[in-house]
Amino acid sequence: MITRHFFHISIFLLFLSPVGLALRGQAMKSPDDVIAKAGNVYISESEFLSRFELLPGFGRHRASQLEGAKAELLYSMIAEKLLAQEAGSRGLDADPAFRSAYQEVRRMLARDELYREEITQKVHVSEAQVSKGIARALRQILVSFICFKSREDAAFIRSQIKRSADFETLHIDSSIRVIRDTATVIWGDADPAIEESAYSMKGSEISGIIPAGGNYYILKIKEVQRNNAYASLQPNILHDRVKDRIRLHDEKIRMEEFVREALSDKVGYSLPRALRALAEVIGRMCGSENDTLISFTPEVSSRVAARCTSFLGDTMAVVHDSVWTTLDVLNRFSQKGFTLHCGKPAFLFHQINAEMEVQVRQELLSDEALRRGLDHVPDISKRLETWKQYYLSLIMKDLVKKSVSVNDAEMYGYLEAKGKLPRVPRVQIANSALLVWTR
Repeated sequence: MITRHFFHISIFLLFLSPVGLALRGQAMKSPDDVIAKAGNVYISESEFLSRFELLPGFGRHRASQLEGAKAELLYSMIAEKLLAQEAGSRGLDADPAFRSAYQEVRRMLARDELYREEITQKVHVSEAQVSKGIARALRQILVSFICFKSREDAAFIRSQIKRSADFETLHIDSSIRVIRDTATVIWGDADPAIEESAYSMKGSEISGIIPAGGNYYILKIKEVQRNNAYASLQPNILHDRVKDRIRLHDEKIRMEEFVREALSDKVGYSLPRALRALAEVIGRMCGSENDTLISFTPEVSSRVAARCTSFLGDTMAVVHDSVWTTLDVLNRFSQKGFTLHCGKPAFLFHQINAEMEVQVRQELLSDEALRRGLDHVPDISKRLETWKQYYLSLIMKDLVKKSVSVNDAEMYGYLEAKGKLPRVPRVQIANSALLVWTR
């Protein structure tokens, strides 16, 4: 079972979109749309176009720059495939750095496929939902609200509100912790529970008790206004925008349901004591700079690790039967480029804890995806092969760089051939006698 409660994570954290198709180390039939060959590997037009679409679009409206960019990319792809084949022939696919990077991509892509199978493909938005969403999106609702920390307090006050006028005039004892205020509820932006209640109410109706964000609310509509942001859109754009918003909302709900089901018998949790110790260290590093961000680059992670020597090997999280130490977690933060806001240790603990929940949950979902064999889905296999070639080419390129050296004579000869030798000042020594400086 999961021994700690995990909050939902953004659905986009599961998304990764490497592209292209390439096969290494084996002969293959020439694809129908082949445009190049590198060693025993063919480059298809579809692979080339998928890679080209990822390039920055600056200057593409100029034919000369467009053709140059295409040629440059094609040469780059050919070089990448040749380097990857050479790396494979040298057995560099057994290199620990390669295996680590490749396995991480494999887990990400398998998790991406799990998301498609269990979330994307199981969410369908009907035209009736879109019509209802459009009707709501064109309006924004100004509400008065009373916010309570306690459900019991909220229930007591709600029982005292008999008429619409009571909402404004009812005196609430100072012993009850409440906040009275107004807010504008905009379709698609508000808490789902508050949004549903606000758009369902009519006239001077008073809402029931609405749990949202750990608090409890009672609402009353003050005014219904036109939402210019949506009302100014063209009908087709409005339709698509609303449909996308509904799909995003429904996918989030479906994801939460799936995660509860899929991880119900899995072990995954972090240890608050270790997280608080890490938060204390980072808090001391932040000092009084509460408005700044800390990004866990390798350098920053090393600095933090140097201050955590007393608990660097302590367990910070448990996933299945594996243990993540403080050092493991700092390395994970560095690989991801995790960023947090400086602040007091309690605030830092909240951010670190939320990130750990995300990472532990992603690990469990990746394991589930691999258990289902989703890394062998044809499209995922093709993408994995692209990443495999990319990482192998990097290792081979690094090996070539380390084996090459340039001496001064070679540099001089190259500059001379290019006509780029610097002008060397000529001097004439009037007295050829050798001067020896002595003490």
